[in-house]
Amino acid sequence: MFCVECGKEGNLYQGLCVDCYLAKNVFITIPKQIDVEVCAHCGARRKGKIWISSTDDLIEQCIIENVKRNKNVIDFDLHIIPTFEDENNVSVQVITHAKVSDLKAEEEHTTKIRIKRLVCDECSKQHGGYWEAKVQLRGSKRGLSEKDLEQAIEIVDTIVSGREKKDKSAFVTKMEKIHNGLDFYLGSKSLGKTISKELAREFGGEIKESHKLVGKKEGKDVYRTTYAVRALDYRPGDFIQFEGKVLRVINLSSNKVLLRVLDQGENISIKSRKLKDAKLLGGKEIIQEMVVVSRSENEIQVLDPETLKTVDVVMPTDFEVDGESVKIVKYKSGYFLVGD
Repeated sequence: MFCVECGKEGNLYQGLCVDCYLAKNVFITIPKQIDVEVCAHCGARRKGKIWISSTDDLIEQCIIENVKRNKNVIDFDLHIIPTFEDENNVSVQVITHAKVSDLKAEEEHTTKIRIKRLVCDECSKQHGGYWEAKVQLRGSKRGLSEKDLEQAIEIVDTIVSGREKKDKSAFVTKMEKIHNGLDFYLGSKSLGKTISKELAREFGGEIKESHKLVGKKEGKDVYRTTYAVRALDYRPGDFIQFEGKVLRVINLSSNKVLLRVLDQGENISIKSRKLKDAKLLGGKEIIQEMVVVSRSENEIQVLDPETLKTVDVVMPTDFEVDGESVKIVKYKSGYFLVGD
């Protein structure tokens, strides 16, 4: 068998010897110029009408997406050598190794990548003051302390930081400190819902949701949503008086409060709206340490350091006294043992 091009005898590929076959065919093609549009803020690339975020190397991705192989190529790999002319223009040398039948073909290509800096839709919204949802946090009679406000801001920062890499609409357009509260303006309704739920879980209270029509987009009504969270007057660890009982707040949620009935040693759950008339007694500052004078199966006797009198204190069944002193909350209705 002889090569139809040079007459050499040996194995033929489409009538050509190895040298002629490799010389007459181009197995990998790359455009001489590749234009790419990139967001100047977040680095997302535009593909058609959409923007895509990617952690891949921009130059490598541009080359891979624009490479075409000959129909006879079984497999190939690329060695990419970029040379930056400036931040927007890159000359690229690409060495390819293609497997064709039982042959390996090496080729060298050059291309130029031109980068055009634009602003993607989401960054345009974020830097243009766009917002879809507002979360309002307000205090009740007790108000919100500086510590409460700092804690609320930290909660929002944590949620946004955890979502912003995967969700480009997860941003805070602005935050406003107002009398007795905070307002957060957010990039999406889903972010607003998540944040309002977490603030309600931390500070208690119910979430009230309202919507306002602000215009139309592509023939559809566009609404902004406000999530209003009014904090309860108490926090976990506080003591309240409700329906004649002294209770300690164990945990809060958006609509329920977990409480410990101090004289019975049991936990109960009450809807937060039912506790609007509860009286706040205080927090850890009202706990007193009192010396144990004597004890029996159901109660102990302690010395009140203010009156220097001994008083009987009912001991809940699950409470254990293992020291010479105990922690007590004193109120009009009596003395109550508390744990740590």
